[in-house]
Amino acid sequence: MDSIAAELRMLGRTTRLLIGAVLLAGITAGVAVLRSPAAIMSPHFFAEDGAVWYANAYNAGWLATLVLPYHGMNMLLPRLSAAASLLLPIESVPLMYFGVSVVLRLAVVGYVASSRCAEAVPSRLTRYAMCIMYLALPNSWEVNASMSNAMWHLALLGILVIIASPPHTRWWKVADGAAIAAVGLTGPFALACFPCAAVIWLLRRSRWSSGVVIAMGCAALLQLSLMAENFHGIPTTWNAASLPAIIAGALAGQVAIGGLAGAHGYVLIHEAVWWNNPTLQAATAAVLLFFLGWIVARHPRDLGILVIYGLGIFLSGVINVVLLEPQSHISLTAPYVGSARYAFVLIAAFLWGLATLVTMERILIMRCIAGILVMVVAAFGIPGDWQYPAFPAPGYSQALNTFAAAAPGTAVTIPIAPSGWTMVLMKK
Repeated sequence: MDSIAAELRMLGRTTRLLIGAVLLAGITAGVAVLRSPAAIMSPHFFAEDGAVWYANAYNAGWLATLVLPYHGMNMLLPRLSAAASLLLPIESVPLMYFGVSVVLRLAVVGYVASSRCAEAVPSRLTRYAMCIMYLALPNSWEVNASMSNAMWHLALLGILVIIASPPHTRWWKVADGAAIAAVGLTGPFALACFPCAAVIWLLRRSRWSSGVVIAMGCAALLQLSLMAENFHGIPTTWNAASLPAIIAGALAGQVAIGGLAGAHGYVLIHEAVWWNNPTLQAATAAVLLFFLGWIVARHPRDLGILVIYGLGIFLSGVINVVLLEPQSHISLTAPYVGSARYAFVLIAAFLWGLATLVTMERILIMRCIAGILVMVVAAFGIPGDWQYPAFPAPGYSQALNTFAAAAPGTAVTIPIAPSGWTMVLMKK
């Protein structure tokens, strides 16, 4: 009887896990579609999705481009996705790319909602609220516009794998291994993940954490060597005097205002004359840093590491743009321009930190302030930024027809989104 009862309990637990997984996947996909209906109704390539990943794989062959660096970095995930997309008709590829971004979001939600994050956030309801915040994150239009920018979800997944409790099942170990490989070999995120993994190893001294830090270290060395070779000799526009003001403006605008009131709210504030006051922007950035510091102090082993990781990525992105782009202050501090992606991980860490302060903070005044800020997000940020802006591609359908009718060996230029981007394919 005891064995039968144990088997029934195990079956019930498995059934609940399956039902939960299906619900989680359905909610994640549903929110993604509701926020990006154009991705389903009129799918087309966006930026590097077509101009680089698909065009390279189609023209040169998937095997030749699988480890081809882009901007001095190995880009495993988009290269693999492009390789798999060659099995589909070209009309279906943008939809598949959208599916890849949804899978990445589902992976993040799966980690946050699971018991592996219970040590960091014991309350299951709080973790569910964090999942909702993440799926409805304000000022996140850029990271969901294409598979290329969906890599920022991968960046968030990488740090979650590091700070989560060690896996105790075979499936979790496989999931962690796949996530570490994808993060380490896609973009520059291994450089930021490695020191975080080293800190976790120092705290835990477990076999699993040592394996994670070794894997991230190897990936970081690979990416660093590729980046050093690519950026050697590239002229820069370094202006050290303007950097603090640009950082303060980006923190105040993209993270504080954009994260709380959304990009739409930031547009209204950005257009106001009083917002151009550097002192006001610096003060707003200082308040934001105070809250981030408070989260780090209260949760130094988990959410604190996430905050520092997000801040490191943000500062690295800002400095990179300042070095290479003369008009960096415009792209970094203006809404809907093209640099909100650098703030994505930090915004998620900020809002998740506020959620934990509401439920776990012992000091009443901080809990109340955090609750007010969460209500601002719920009342303004999420509703105003719920649906992402559409990026049409005039002439895209006609160009696909031209490509279908073209003779082998003909080069066909296909306009894609955003405006000014094209994809050149050599018909086979």
